Amino acid sequence: MNEIESFEEFFRNSSSLNFINIEIIPNLLIAVFLGFLVKKIYLRFGTSVSNRNDLGSQFISLIVITTFVISVVKSSLALSLGLVGALSIVRFRTAIKEPNELIYLFLCIAIGLGLGANLKILTVIATSIIFMGIFISRVKDHDASIQSEQILTLSSPIEVDFEKLVSTLKKHTDSLTLIRFDVNEDGSEFNFNASFENYKKINSLKSDSFIKTNKISTTILDSRGII
Repeated sequence: MNEIESFEEFFRNSSSLNFINIEIIPNLLIAVFLGFLVKKIYLRFGTSVSNRNDLGSQFISLIVITTFVISVVKSSLALSLGLVGALSIVRFRTAIKEPNELIYLFLCIAIGLGLGANLKILTVIATSIIFMGIFISRVKDHDASIQSEQILTLSSPIEVDFEKLVSTLKKHTDSLTLIRFDVNEDGSEFNFNASFENYKKINSLKSDSFIKTNKISTTILDSRGII
């Protein structure tokens, strides 16, 4: 009877049980929410080319697992040493192909560490600031990319008046330099280095009456591929 009472008393007074009820569950819920946001931010603003969906889907699990592990081991030196020993025999062989992936993985681990340490407010604020920084930097990169020089290729099945073409292009571009001029029986093709103020200028060029009348198709290339 004394053993049963002692067992019940242990669970009533166990700091670990109170710790689970008070801290771990809310932290895990926040971890799921932040993991979902990190995934959305990564899919929207990440620059990685391959495995975007596969990698993004792992962020929630990584944050939740990190939060749980840190919550469990932070109050026990023995568990901390056990975790170090367990990790020392695990070899991670998956290569990180792009630096952008490493940044988001490190962000997930940092969120898990913050929530595992029960620093909910600080973690949420820091994560929000990081999201704002990612958004601002990507918007600036987006604006800068359109203002740089693009390779503009124009082709038509008929012969095109070159002077009228150039005057039309100058209305829609900030700068224009001829690279190649090719007119033959199959039609006309022109290559230019051109810069545009914004994407509206590109749309206005494609809808220009001279471009449509001469059945001119446009292709715009930058360092990342076809726009």
